[in-house]
Amino acid sequence: MPAHNLWEYSPRATSGLLFNVTAEIRARFPNTPVFPSVGNHEGVPVNAFPASAYWLYETLARVWEPFGLEAQSLETVKKHGYYSQLIRPGFRVLSINSNFCNDENFWILLTDGDPGDQNQWLVDTLSGAEAASEKVLLVGHIPPGEPDTITSCSSDFYKIIDRFSETVTAQFFGHTHWDQLKLFYDEQRQATNVAYVGPSVTTWEGVDPAFRIYEIDSWHRANSTFAVLDFHTFKTNVEETPRTEFPKFFKSYSALGEYELRDLSPDSWARLVSRWENNEDERGFHKYFSNYYHKTGRNNCVGECRAKYICEIQAAAKNKDPISSFCQNSLYQKI
Repeated sequence: MPAHNLWEYSPRATSGLLFNVTAEIRARFPNTPVFPSVGNHEGVPVNAFPASAYWLYETLARVWEPFGLEAQSLETVKKHGYYSQLIRPGFRVLSINSNFCNDENFWILLTDGDPGDQNQWLVDTLSGAEAASEKVLLVGHIPPGEPDTITSCSSDFYKIIDRFSETVTAQFFGHTHWDQLKLFYDEQRQATNVAYVGPSVTTWEGVDPAFRIYEIDSWHRANSTFAVLDFHTFKTNVEETPRTEFPKFFKSYSALGEYELRDLSPDSWARLVSRWENNEDERGFHKYFSNYYHKTGRNNCVGECRAKYICEIQAAAKNKDPISSFCQNSLYQKI
């Protein structure tokens, strides 16, 4: 919740922001379920997240209680900052504390490799969900495979998602401020899962504010898959908005129409990326690159640039060998 003015961080200021933002969300969406996830800027100092016994986790439990989290969920928030919640029979949300995989979190040096026992908790929770035939949406802050993740932790998370790819229907992250995509693959190099990285509502760095709405196959439909059916991204134009007026958001694009996809399954995304690798859909790739920066005029991306953004999609585990021969042979891998 806090901005990037790191020098002004304090437990009191952060707590005040958390309570204020929660109150605002509840006032604007009084009847809408909210499933929050902790980010790296909630720590004081920034990126500081002990494995347990932390004032912030206890504060989050109090702040998030009005969202309707169950007592069991609040208990793990209070201890470690993560939780699991069954929202309907057969449908569950997991919110992880991605700061336990952040290489700028110095508290990790005092742990045994699995801070807060989060990976073990994740395996146990997903095993239970699998046994109960539940479908799971996973939310977090720092996306998998990012440069600021710990290699071993990133690898473990990748393996967990790969093992439970039939249970986890999609993942949702933020942190980078960009509009991104991450794909997970099994040992046969078949795409098994998608991590969506949503754009930010801040202008850091040099982009227009944007947000995203996901369409999910709802439990109201018989035989629901709980999969992402489509998403719709909205943005505003800061330069065209007078300082005396509130920004007006408009629809920027929808995934199915923008990329001409039949669905948003991992296989469909992987086939699209493969076409980009083979220069069979240059127009589609340049749409992705433009959307990456919220359509703020960055349109030229060829050579090493093109390889970087295509291969980044396949890099859902830090330092993992590239999936495709295109990325294995690209100049991007040698940078």
